[in-house]
Amino acid sequence: LSATKPKCKGVPLWPQIYFALRCGSKEEASDIIQEALDEGIPDRDLEDILSLLKETDNDAKEAEERLMHSFENLLVASSAFVQSQRGYDLAQLQEVHEPNPYKQLVLNVLLCSDPGKTQELLISIEDYMWFKLSFCGKEAERKESEVYIQSNFSLEKLQEEVTGKYGPSHFNQGGQTPYLYVSILVMCQLYGEAVRYLMRVGQNLQAVHICLALASMGYLTDSTSKVTRDGQLLPQELEVEENDAVYMEGVECSSIV
Repeated sequence: LSATKPKCKGVPLWPQIYFALRCGSKEEASDIIQEALDEGIPDRDLEDILSLLKETDNDAKEAEERLMHSFENLLVASSAFVQSQRGYDLAQLQEVHEPNPYKQLVLNVLLCSDPGKTQELLISIEDYMWFKLSFCGKEAERKESEVYIQSNFSLEKLQEEVTGKYGPSHFNQGGQTPYLYVSILVMCQLYGEAVRYLMRVGQNLQAVHICLALASMGYLTDSTSKVTRDGQLLPQELEVEENDAVYMEGVECSSIV
């Protein structure tokens, strides 16, 4: 695959850009792209990506449209490559762009396109959650900017995917990793469900500790019942909140005295 081409300073370019974004550094990704442009790497998409990352270019909308065209070409190339691997005529692959999974993933995230189109490089649950949450983060941006308009994915849809499509049996196979599912529920802002799940699997003490922490930070209150897919608070959770409120009130009174 062309994932190893081109190279910038002797290192494959597109994996560099992807991992910079994966680490949360748009600045580092921009610097890598600028170095590639300075080396004269012939790829118009690099300039367009740079304009999106810096969010200062007046032609950002036009850049997005060009990048969407490139992204669609990469999807076609990826599909053709898969077909060739299954015995179809390899000549079909030569009629379109070479597949480049790292570039495809970079464009998928930046364009906030369908989060189901590029997942072959997401080899861990952490990668999967980062990829999905990056689309949720664009929801607010989409309301204020004309640049990010492709995605209709949301936090609510991610919550439904995690709890409905997969569920605890997928993330806690054999009952060996209950905290993995809890951490994912917390990432999805399903705080009440995270506590309830611990109690369902017999981790009552841990559930109380996590419940206290979430309640003290304001993440687990009676308003939790209004959150989609988070349901009503358990009586035990309400009792913990009441005890926590009494404790905090006592602390405040003692500090005054």
